[in-house]
Amino acid sequence: MRKQVLVIQGADYTHQSLAPYVDVSIICTKAHAETLAAKQYRHIFIVDDLADFDEIETLNLGGFSFDFVYSFSESYQQLAAKIADTYAIAGFTEDDIRFLNDKHRVRNLLDEVGLSHCKSRSVHSKQQILNLISAFNYPFILKPDHGIGGHGVRKINSLQDLQDLDIEDLSDYVMETFIDGTEYSVETFSNLGQHHVLNVTEKIKDSNMNEVGHIIPARLTADETQRIAAYMTQINDALGIKSGVGHTEIIVTKDGHIELVETHIRMGGGMMGVLMNNVYHCDVVACWGDLIAENKSVSHLPDWNGSYSSIMSVFPTKRGVIKRLDVPNEDSFKTIIRKQVGDTVDDIDNQNRILQMMGTDTDPDRLKMNLLHRLKQVIVEIG
Repeated sequence: MRKQVLVIQGADYTHQSLAPYVDVSIICTKAHAETLAAKQYRHIFIVDDLADFDEIETLNLGGFSFDFVYSFSESYQQLAAKIADTYAIAGFTEDDIRFLNDKHRVRNLLDEVGLSHCKSRSVHSKQQILNLISAFNYPFILKPDHGIGGHGVRKINSLQDLQDLDIEDLSDYVMETFIDGTEYSVETFSNLGQHHVLNVTEKIKDSNMNEVGHIIPARLTADETQRIAAYMTQINDALGIKSGVGHTEIIVTKDGHIELVETHIRMGGGMMGVLMNNVYHCDVVACWGDLIAENKSVSHLPDWNGSYSSIMSVFPTKRGVIKRLDVPNEDSFKTIIRKQVGDTVDDIDNQNRILQMMGTDTDPDRLKMNLLHRLKQVIVEIG
């Protein structure tokens, strides 16, 4: 009998990859249901508000034989966990999600097993940050303790940066030593307690620590790849992760030390699944679906097809209403429009991508150069 997997709305292209291996059902809003390829779902549960758990309870999910509940979207992991807890469905628990989203607690645990050396302190005010300057020095990183998607992350280079900080509420923030090195993200999947690295991604960041893009696969030596794989096994074992798709951000320092930035039990965002499909002879979610369908371990990892794929983003430079958005026509790149003329942008970090442009090439430097050239031709006016 095929296994039954319940997913929450978001990252719908991943559900198509699961469907050949397991029966997929989804919980989503009515507006989202209208965009779905309905044939790939066994059941579509429609609610008015995904944040209203009382409404979700009216779906009587306990009357269905779900083997697993999962969210590929970071925004709905807490909901998936609450469903898992409430109806005794296999999946990550609310305690699991709360712990992994608590950057300070994760670092403390990894310190205990000798895996994290980044100095980290919870802070609640500018004055408390000032009191810790002598222990941290500039530059340092300030970010939400329970943040997602890079929202609210700031690199503080000086006292002036701290004084100019535009974050009003610092009651749930972490102050961390700035790690000088190259940042990567690592996509993994785990099953039966075994962990496998599928891809390592090069991050492209601006001076404010916003992730403006990424390119896969990262250009690493065989030794670097092996050390990252060993590190990921240590991290996942230490955190008690047994099954699921994982996305972990790391920094490799100039002396080769690997330092954790943060880890998540989901696939990387920014169209990561699409990029991997562009360069590997394997769909990561399909691989995982095959594993959980048969409850088996990995026999082989995906083969690289020799090309590189990258996506880069345009962010608003100020808050306001988008008055003009001109995008050059370019057949060789795929453009994903995230905001339209008339939309309001109330933040300038990477939660407010206006558009993204994606491409594939056998030469990674040429790919990045051409993408940047095209993005410079995008005209955005905000008033």
